[in-house]
Amino acid sequence: MFSGTQAKRAETAAGDGGPMVPAHSAAFDVLAARIAQLAPPDAADIAILAAWSIVHGLATLILDQRIRTADPAALAARMVACLDFGSP
Repeated sequence: MFSGTQAKRAETAAGDGGPMVPAHSAAFDVLAARIAQLAPPDAADIAILAAWSIVHGLATLILDQRIRTADPAALAARMVACLDFGSP
């Protein structure tokens, strides 16, 4: 699924000189923490899954050049702005 170049992009060095950590782990942790703050406790797990699915799907579409945008971050922000993570 990943080429060597993509696999290298999927890793990030730990700031303390420690072992390499998959970038998706750090990104998921940030996303999950933020969604957990926004969603009601009984809906947090499903809201986190929904948000991670959206992020992963958008990234895949951009990398596969199915969506072309000069500013992927702005597109992602516009998408997130229309979501309501408080409703299951």
